[in-house]
Amino acid sequence: MRQWSHYTIEEKRSAVLAIINGQTARAVEKATSIDHHLLAAWVRAYQQDGEQAFVPYRRSRRYPAELKAQVVAEYQMGGTSLRKLCVKYNISNPGLCAKWVSQAVQ
Repeated sequence: MRQWSHYTIEEKRSAVLAIINGQTARAVEKATSIDHHLLAAWVRAYQQDGEQAFVPYRRSRRYPAELKAQVVAEYQMGGTSLRKLCVKYNISNPGLCAKWVSQAVQ
């Protein structure tokens, strides 16, 4: 399995479309050596953003303080996961949301 490498847009598109067309993430993982968790994240991103999900970012995104506070407040109210909040607010990294929550608790 490749580690710390970038996948091409075509590799991502091919893997995602295979899953959307009925293959399981585990089967695609076996065929491509791409981790099934990463595949699932690509599928979620594709379902939300379409082909734009495969285009790499030129620089890191910056999120406004109001958005951070809203994500933290919704998470603390319960009823939804950080992963779902990241999808809802188009945040690329669930770990970043977790960091915001832990900083709010301190």
